[in-house]
Order: sequence, then C-alpha cells, then structure tokens
Amino acid sequence: MPPSTLSERHLTPEKLDELLPEDPRAQRSRLDLRLINWLMGNHRILGRYAAAFSWKSAVELGAGDGELLRRLASRFPDRHLRGIDF
Repeated sequence: MPPSTLSERHLTPEKLDELLPEDPRAQRSRLDLRLINWLMGNHRILGRYAAAFSWKSAVELGAGDGELLRRLASRFPDRHLRGIDF
C-alpha cells in the first residue's frame, strides 16, 4: 500500500451509535451482538483468562451496553471494572 493512502482515514459512526437504546433496531442489534459473542465463546474465554491471572482492575473499550462487565462483576465482585463507549 502506498504511504499516501495510509494517512487517509475516514471514520464513519456505527448505526447503533446513532440510535436511542429503546429503538427496536438498537435492541435487535444488541441481541445479534449477544448471539455472536455466545457463538464465539468470548465471555467464557475472557472469564477463563480473568480467573487465571491476578488483577485488580480492568477497562473495556467499546463496552456497548456493559453486558460483559456485568458478567465479570458477578464472577469477580472484588475487582474494579470500568466500561467506556460513546
């Protein structure tokens, strides 16, 4: 890739970022994300890694509705968790 094209970035907001949480399209999108995470085993894998290491805090970037952090908080109530999203 030529160097000139590497510096040309265009960020486009996700549709989900533009929708209110109660919008049916946003609710459906979050349901789809939960299904994808379940199929990929993301929560189980991260839970195994979290249990294997000594840690006191974690930050999730792009936390969305916070489901992952809620699950981690219930499993590791003594840890300090933060989620960041638009």
